[in-house]
Amino acid sequence: MKKNPEENGIRRDMMPGRIIADGYLGDDERNLDEIVREDLSVLAQLGVTAEALADRMQAITDLATEGFGDQVRIDSGYLAHAEEFMGFLGCPYKDGKRLDKRNTFVVKETTGERLTWSDMNIHLIRAHGFFEGKGARYRLDPHHLVTFLGLDKRPGD
Repeated sequence: MKKNPEENGIRRDMMPGRIIADGYLGDDERNLDEIVREDLSVLAQLGVTAEALADRMQAITDLATEGFGDQVRIDSGYLAHAEEFMGFLGCPYKDGKRLDKRNTFVVKETTGERLTWSDMNIHLIRAHGFFEGKGARYRLDPHHLVTFLGLDKRPGD
């Protein structure tokens, strides 16, 4: 599928060194619509919306931020802490959104498994259904993220 001119500009800003050092695409050569469509398809199969997923991530980030860098226990079996850095990042989709440079580090107590996400990850998932390209350093695999956060449990399961 041919890329539209707007996507070309967005894709250019997602390349390494433009907004963030490692970029948002990794080695993924698919167009942005394909990347988003595939990831949202995974969410649909799991019965989870991008908004519900982003809401859960934001709730954990909010609680972690209240710890001022110390690890906090999240009510549902997670430990989390947030690290903030000076400045803001602009959304590569050019939607005018500027987000704090903050990472949230989360440990699932039952397994010791760890995940990290940024405020930008939360925004990109909520607003654009974008989990980053395959091979990107900070890509969040939608299936893994949903399972990690325990959102894959449907009523009656």
